[in-house]
Amino acid sequence: MAPSLKSAETISMKLTGYLRFIRNAADLTAPPEAVAQILKVVSDTKTGADVFARISPHLKSGRIRIEGYPAEILEKLRATKSDEQPVGASFVTDGETGTIYVDLSSELGVLAPFLLHEMVHSLDEALWDLARG
Repeated sequence: MAPSLKSAETISMKLTGYLRFIRNAADLTAPPEAVAQILKVVSDTKTGADVFARISPHLKSGRIRIEGYPAEILEKLRATKSDEQPVGASFVTDGETGTIYVDLSSELGVLAPFLLHEMVHSLDEALWDLARG
């Protein structure tokens, strides 16, 4: 029995998705070109998309920013760890505004889970309250 047109379309869609995954997976081993590229990888997962939807208003208003570590801080952080250990990301707040810092020289695939983790922290109002004292 020959495969139906419907099953051929399904196979084609799965193959296209798989090829897209392979293409994107290769991109995960290089450093990101910009923060937006990390956010795209994070948003490609259901959990990441949900967290991104919650943080987006804060990003748009400027209450929360996501940016690369300042060079002098990154240098100090690197001095405290082994070469194999990534710096990743961290969330810092003064109680009024917050910044998620990321190491833009790390691999995109390493940064995405770090960024998602810090995005969740940035949505925790208890951390903002602690910073306000």
